[in-house]
Amino acid sequence: HDNTLLRSAGVDKLISDLAYKEIPPLKSSLPVDFWNGQPCPESKDRRMPLLCEVFAEFPSTPVNIDIKTPNEELIQEVHKLIKQFNREDITIWGSFHHSVTKRCYELNPRIPLFFSARSLLYLLILTCTGLLPFFPIKETCLEVLLPHVAIKNPGMRQQTQYLRGMVLLKLIDWFIVRKFLIDHLRKRGIPTYLWVLNEKEDFQRAFSLGACGVMTDRPTLLTEFLQEN
Repeated sequence: HDNTLLRSAGVDKLISDLAYKEIPPLKSSLPVDFWNGQPCPESKDRRMPLLCEVFAEFPSTPVNIDIKTPNEELIQEVHKLIKQFNREDITIWGSFHHSVTKRCYELNPRIPLFFSARSLLYLLILTCTGLLPFFPIKETCLEVLLPHVAIKNPGMRQQTQYLRGMVLLKLIDWFIVRKFLIDHLRKRGIPTYLWVLNEKEDFQRAFSLGACGVMTDRPTLLTEFLQEN
């Protein structure tokens, strides 16, 4: 989510301003925001991979792509790779920006699409008014923050001190991350994925709400939890 490579690689430059061979290696260890800022284990593999390499290495693994910038060339190139590797059914894409999500859908409605911020607000209004069952939804995945974990994230905890952030978090908690809505969406073929969960108690909370999956920085812990349950 960073604008520059400063936090991840120690270089205050935009990745879009560099050729691939100029991109510096990642730092050997980075703090994990949704794990109280604890550092991740150090790794010798610090090269930032190309998307085509990820697709080639994991041909049958679903991949979620969040296009951060409203850039037509970027959208087109990502779409080209999705088509090239025959991943239209197992790649989810979209953006926080509604204009980007709209463009993704226009370009290829076959590729699963997650809700933009505006679409999430639209979903919230339909839920609160009881009109949701009567309206079509083009998005195919709901990916949303589990509010319970926000208090564990120093950055988000700071944002929720402001009225706007606090109200938004409460609305998501009261109306979006609810079993009745998650069940309703699942019946319409729309799975829900909650982020970013790094503790077993949060995994349990998510799956008890009916989430189809979670996003985590600790996949080994998640695997352990799934085996236990």
